[in-house]
Amino acid sequence: MFKKQIFVALCLFVTPIISNGQAKESPQKDENTYLEKGTWLLGGNLSYINVSTKYASQSYSNGLFLGSISAANMVTPNIAIGGKITYVNSSNTGAAILGPMARYYFNNNKPAMPFLLGEVTVNTNGGSAGYNLGAGLANFLSKNVSIDMIATYGNSYSLGGIPYGATSNLMGPSIGVFALQAGLQIYIP
Repeated sequence: MFKKQIFVALCLFVTPIISNGQAKESPQKDENTYLEKGTWLLGGNLSYINVSTKYASQSYSNGLFLGSISAANMVTPNIAIGGKITYVNSSNTGAAILGPMARYYFNNNKPAMPFLLGEVTVNTNGGSAGYNLGAGLANFLSKNVSIDMIATYGNSYSLGGIPYGATSNLMGPSIGVFALQAGLQIYIP
């Protein structure tokens, strides 16, 4: 009889603690959610493109290797804003291109998320500025790492009258420059 009373008393004591602990338990996050406001994106892209420019009556064609690094912050669960630095190398001549960038992710709950991107570029060597617009797909290998495939369209404009590509074989005022890029992004909550 004494054992029954201890068992009942123990049950009466433990039941409110267990039920109180369950009531205060916070809801679990969806395991497929990859982006949250405040998350940092650190990454880079590699690409090779062939650029054709025309200045006066001459045409120039250049193969360009582009390597870039970027950092951005998720200002909302779908929008990242940051900056990008790109190194361009053509015919053993290099230049740095930098500027702000933005990404818009279409959904926030699948392992492969499509996105749009926009960039404004300034060439630090040649007095040109331009833009890049594109679309991509972030393929998540884990919750914090994605491999990105990106297609972009870009154009650059000379700020000094002579196209930069006409004098030094680097990207100058180009019409319809398309590029395919592969990149890696790391998402830091």
